[in-house]
Amino acid sequence: MVRHSTRPRSAPERDIPEAAALPGDQRARRQRVIEAAGRLMVTEDYGKIQVKDVAEGGGVSLGTLYRYFSSKDHLFACALTDWARAETGPGSAPAARAHPDGTPEERMRAVVHTAAQAFEKAPRVYGAIMQLQVSADRYARDEFWAFSGRQLDAFAEAVADVPEPYRDDIVSVVSSVLAESLRGYVTGLFPISGVYERLDRTVRLAFRAPFA
Repeated sequence: MVRHSTRPRSAPERDIPEAAALPGDQRARRQRVIEAAGRLMVTEDYGKIQVKDVAEGGGVSLGTLYRYFSSKDHLFACALTDWARAETGPGSAPAARAHPDGTPEERMRAVVHTAAQAFEKAPRVYGAIMQLQVSADRYARDEFWAFSGRQLDAFAEAVADVPEPYRDDIVSVVSSVLAESLRGYVTGLFPISGVYERLDRTVRLAFRAPFA
């Protein structure tokens, strides 16, 4: 399946194939590029990363890289998804399932702490997120919102036994505070301890009232 770009007509449009539609050797080559991007995303500021350095790290030419990715943003949105699927990525480790006998409040706290710990280890990744969430590239936007959806699903799983509409409200509030707190951390407004303190207060407040 091929998705069609919605970039302005003044720019040449290119169709970027889905990874699943690629032959095995090309999928492996594409994955090497994503892994090279992921390594740089963890160690370098997003704005300073050059796509040519990613191509070199992935062992491909710049032209080959752009067969698989429409832009730098698209490439790094895919790298973000790959990072999130790793054991330390938010939403990938089933933190809620690690506390099957815990209360919804305890499970939610475990999930948001797992997410915060991932970004504590790799704060530059959140810097990339701040760029990707405003990307004009449709491919990058699609990939980024899929990443965000998986994180929200992990939060929703933690409170699956909370009735609606309270469940959706809790997920919305906690995820918003997580995002705002991480932004404050990576921009130097407060230390990582402040992230955990804000999250814990938010979770306590979210579960303070009984659900009717």
